[in-house]
Amino acid sequence: MEWAERIESLTSGYRDGALMMAACRTGIFDSLGDQARTPAEVAQDCKLAERPVDMVMHALAATGLLRADNGRFTLEPDAAPYLLSDSPFTMASIIGHNYTLLRSWAQLETVLRTDQPATKPERTDQEMRDFICGMENVSRRSSAEV
Repeated sequence: MEWAERIESLTSGYRDGALMMAACRTGIFDSLGDQARTPAEVAQDCKLAERPVDMVMHALAATGLLRADNGRFTLEPDAAPYLLSDSPFTMASIIGHNYTLLRSWAQLETVLRTDQPATKPERTDQEMRDFICGMENVSRRSSAEV
């Protein structure tokens, strides 16, 4: 890969992660489950605005996490076990934890300029749950190797 492409990839890589984390946190993946659904159906199920759900689902299809067919979307079958919160292989909690960490990473320029740590609001119960269960998500995979 030439340097310009690599730099472009590095500086825009957050987009796919942000899409996946937001879809996970708002319930889009769980709403799809093993069904083919329209963005309108998902938006209604998740109590979200339809237009941005439509845009996010199309973007997720471009990443390969979703499949689009005639206005209906399904989870990529090989990715589904890791994205669905009720799966024994779920990574939903570590995805949620990384979403929380993203706020601190977004402050890096300020930290560099001021030598002050990133501001951290008090963790919500959901953020604490994501951290604790996220450690289980990660350790489940590594413990299989041990």
